[in-house]
Amino acid sequence: MKTTKTLIAILTLTFLAGCATTYQPSSWTGGLDEIQLSENVYQIYFNGNGYTSQQIASMFLLRRCAELTLLRNGLYFEILGDGATNSTTGGGMFGVVSRPSGNIRVRVLKAKTENSSDAFLVIDQTDAAADGKLTLHARAIMKAIRQQQDVRYVHIGKNGSEIWTAKPDGSRVRAMPEKGN
Repeated sequence: MKTTKTLIAILTLTFLAGCATTYQPSSWTGGLDEIQLSENVYQIYFNGNGYTSQQIASMFLLRRCAELTLLRNGLYFEILGDGATNSTTGGGMFGVVSRPSGNIRVRVLKAKTENSSDAFLVIDQTDAAADGKLTLHARAIMKAIRQQQDVRYVHIGKNGSEIWTAKPDGSRVRAMPEKGN
């Protein structure tokens, strides 16, 4: 019985480790993370596993730039620097493993400039690579802007359920809970 459980655990871990990193926040299987450097400037990081291609790593970085732009009330973003991605290689249990990683420094913009990228266009162009994954907030903001009307949605987070409204100007507002009488 103990041997069967151990075998199942090993097979499960092997299966999970064999999957390419998906568009997700950073976890033990890889993913995206960012830090805010100044008011509208962010550094976005991606680390993939051995099953993630360099092309997918680049697409995920661009998608997160676009998503973060919407979440920070922008419509456009500008990449500062080269946005380089690289690959680290190491010996694994089954041979050489290459893990793509990269980072991009990005400025969130409300208006289009000569060197800016359209957040909506980038999200549309990277949708297939990310399997349509996008935060609930960003999806609601896109819908509100495209339909030019308020979009109400429920976000379930660490503090329970919250009702939000995405506005056509790209902003979002959390509904205040009604006070009991």
